[in-house]
Order: sequence, then structure tokens, then C-alpha cells
Amino acid sequence: MEENYSIAVRSAGPRRSRVAIFNCVDSLVKDVIMPPIGLLLGKVDFSNLFVVLKQGTQAGPYFTVDAAQKAGAVTFNYGVFVNTVISFVIVAFAVFLPVRAINRATPRGRAEARRAGAHARGNPPSA
Repeated sequence: MEENYSIAVRSAGPRRSRVAIFNCVDSLVKDVIMPPIGLLLGKVDFSNLFVVLKQGTQAGPYFTVDAAQKAGAVTFNYGVFVNTVISFVIVAFAVFLPVRAINRATPRGRAEARRAGAHARGNPPSA
């Protein structure tokens, strides 16, 4: 029985790891990075930006997406998309920085960085 249990744990391990990493990065973006950005932008919340495509049973104006959807209106929620794109860019940058640091810390990465710097200064790369 123990062997079957260990196999099940091993097969579920990578998926659980991905979920844990996603949750950590999601929390980092929502709870740590986005509040200062919102403060700098004047507490702008993009999630309530929408266009009403078709009025609902109750006539507008609708001040929130929820109010519009509760009234039965058909909405184009571009603000949610803007939030998602901003979150993606932040996550991509947050993943890029440690990967770049790790690559530069390895001997091969340092050599490639030196060659790229020499090439940028006009010196041809050495073989």
C-alpha cells in the first residue's frame, strides 16, 4: 500500500507545485505589486471599465459591471482584460528578473553576457 501511495504523491507533485507557484505569484501581483501601482495611478480600478452593448431589463446608466449584469445588460468588459494584461506583464517581468540573475550567476551566463557587451560596444565576438 505504501508504494501505491508514494506513486500517487509523485505523480500529483508537479501539478501541485505549479498550482502553488501560481498562487504565490498571483498573491504577489494582487497583494504586493498592484496596490502601489494603483496608488501611483490615483487608485484607478480598471475592472469596472465596460461598454454596454445591449440594455438590460432595467434602463441604464450602470455604474458597475455587476449592476449592468444584474440588470441583464450585455457588456463588453475591457477593463478586466486591461487588468489581466497588466498582471501578465508584471508576472512576466517578475519571472524574468530571477531567471536573468541566475543565468548571469553561472559561468556560462557570465561569458555570454561579456560577449554580448563586447558586441554592443562594436567589438566583434570572439569564438
